Amino acid sequence: MGIVHAKQNVEPYNTSESLLSGIEKKQIDYDNCDDTQRINLEGVKATVEKIHVDGLQRTCNDIVEDAVKDLFEATDFQEVLIKAHKVRSRLDSLGCFRNIAVFIDTSKGPTASPDGLEITFQVKELRRVVGGVSTHVGNNEGSLVVGLKAPNLFGRGERFQVEYSHGSQGTHNFNVAFIKPLKGRHTPLISTSIYKQSTEWPPSGYKENDMGVCFDLGFNSLPLIKHNIQWIGAIRNISVLGRGSAFEVREESGPNLKSALRHILSVDLRDELIFPSCGTLFQLTTEFAGLGGNVGFLKNDAYLQTNYSIAEDFVSFFFTN
Repeated sequence: MGIVHAKQNVEPYNTSESLLSGIEKKQIDYDNCDDTQRINLEGVKATVEKIHVDGLQRTCNDIVEDAVKDLFEATDFQEVLIKAHKVRSRLDSLGCFRNIAVFIDTSKGPTASPDGLEITFQVKELRRVVGGVSTHVGNNEGSLVVGLKAPNLFGRGERFQVEYSHGSQGTHNFNVAFIKPLKGRHTPLISTSIYKQSTEWPPSGYKENDMGVCFDLGFNSLPLIKHNIQWIGAIRNISVLGRGSAFEVREESGPNLKSALRHILSVDLRDELIFPSCGTLFQLTTEFAGLGGNVGFLKNDAYLQTNYSIAEDFVSFFFTN
C-alpha cells in the first residue's frame, strides 16, 4: 500500500460501436508501461474536512461519530486510506450494518482547502430480526442449530440472540445472550448469557445437565491482543444411565455448584477469522473456582493454532492444546 499507478488520459477515437465491434481490445500492462507514473502517497498532503454517513435509520449518531473521529487526524493521503479501512472495520464490528461502502472525494464549497477531502460511508443496516438454521459437525456427532437474533436493538449496537441446538447423540443446548458494545479506544464489550446444556455419554454411563449464567467484559489492550474477564455461576448435575455405570461415575453423581472467575488472553495473527489461509492464534485461559459453591480449582489452559498455505486453495492446519 502507498503506491498507485496513474496514466494520462488518451482521447478516444470518434468511432461508432459498429466500427469498433470487430476490433480486438488491447490489453495494457501498466506495470511495464513507460507512460506509467508512480506516486508516493505519503508525500500527498491531505486533510479530512467532512465525513458523511448515509443510510442511518435506527443507529444513533454518537456511536458512529466515536467510530469515525480518528479520520480527522490524518495528514496525508496514505494515512487517510489506512484510517478509512480501520474505520470501516470498526463500523462493521458494531454489528449494525450489512454493507459498508467507502467513497473518497475532494472537498467542495467556498470554505474548502486545496488538499481537503470529503469521505462518505454508505451503510445498509441489518433487519430488526435475523434468523437462520445451520448444521455443525463435531465431537463425534452432528447438530442442527436454530438461531434468532435482534441486532442493533436500541440503536447503539446492542443485540439480543437466542440459539438452540439438537445433536444426533442426544445433546441439547439452549443459550440466551445480550451483548452491548461500549464507546472507547479499547473497544470494550459487555455481555451476559444464560445457558442450559444436556449431554449424554453412553460409553461412560452418565448424563450431564448444566445450567448457568455468564458475565463477560472484553477489551483490547493492543490492536491484536484481546482480553476477556468472565464470572461464571453454574449448576452441574451428573446422573447415571444404568446399572452398568462405573463406581467412579456414581461417586461423582449429583448436583454441584460452581462460582468461578476466568481470564482469556487472545493473540490473533490470522488473516481471516473463518477459514484462515495463514497466521497464528494463541489463547491462554486461567480459571479460578472456589468463590462459592462446593467446587474449587485453579486451571490453566493454552491453545495454539497455526495455518500454512501449501498451494492455492490448500491450507495446512495445526493446533495443540
